[in-house]
Formats: sequence, C-alpha cells, structure tokens
Amino acid sequence: MQDTAAPLINFACVEKLDSAPDSYPIGLFDDLEKAKGFLADFRWVLSIEEEYLGGFYPEIIGIFLFKFTPKLVGVDDFVWVIVGEVPSAYITVEECPNPATALDGYIGAMEEWVEAVLNSEPTGGLIPVNESETKENALVLIRRLKYLNDLILPDCKGSLEEDRRQ
Repeated sequence: MQDTAAPLINFACVEKLDSAPDSYPIGLFDDLEKAKGFLADFRWVLSIEEEYLGGFYPEIIGIFLFKFTPKLVGVDDFVWVIVGEVPSAYITVEECPNPATALDGYIGAMEEWVEAVLNSEPTGGLIPVNESETKENALVLIRRLKYLNDLILPDCKGSLEEDRRQ
C-alpha cells in the first residue's frame, strides 16, 4: 500500500472541485482539463482520483492539486499542477503545502530555467519546459513570472511562511 502525501497538504487552502461548471468562473474547467491532460501524460500516473482548486486567475493561471493513483512505487499520490499563459508544470507537495508555496516553487524553478537559457547553459537537470530554449522565449517567460510574483503570488491562498508539515 502506497503512503499518502496528504499529511503534507493544508487542505484549508484548496477547494474540492465538483462537476457543476456553472458555479465556477468561465475558463476554469478549460484550465482544469488542460491540467488533467498534462498530468495524465506522465508514465507514473495511473488515474486521477480527486481534483482541487488552489487558485484561478482567468486567462492568466490555474493552480490545481490532484490526488492520483501512482503507477510506480515511491511516487506521492498528490501533486500540484500549474497551467495557463505560462508553461505547464507539476510541483511536488513535499515542500509546498498550499497554493502560495506551490506557485512560489513554480516561479523559482522557471526562473532557474530562464537564467540557464539566457546564459546558454544546459537545462537538463531543471524543470522540464515545453518551449524552445531561445532567449526570446526566456525573456517572454521572465516577464510573465514577474507578473505572477508581483501580482498573483501575494493574492494566493496560504502563506509562504507556513510550517512545512513533516
């Protein structure tokens, strides 16, 4: 039996999603489907069991938490997925108990990718980014990351100072 990563998560900062799209903002379910498709493509995901909303900023970004059945031993059963007008990515819950820490982790990981691209360094050990490694793409992404950091992150649920559950 796989251990669960649930004790790491502050569930007070997320909302379990139901199948009543009329009660949610326009575009949320489009981003949810994009996030589910992104996650389902990984070989370590057998099936998605539960979906939670961590934050949604229409036409900018969606922050989702998924509970899934892992295909592989040793894979946590919860993961954050960030989608929107930025490259999609997953963020583990180990150091990210809430949406704010997940977005902060995303921004930091993407900034490392941008720095490597701008300095013509390898990106193999960094967060996978489904964009061409061009300076133009890096500059576009850094502007979006600055927007997320300055305007979206302060509004995210949860605290960056929150006790990391062990």
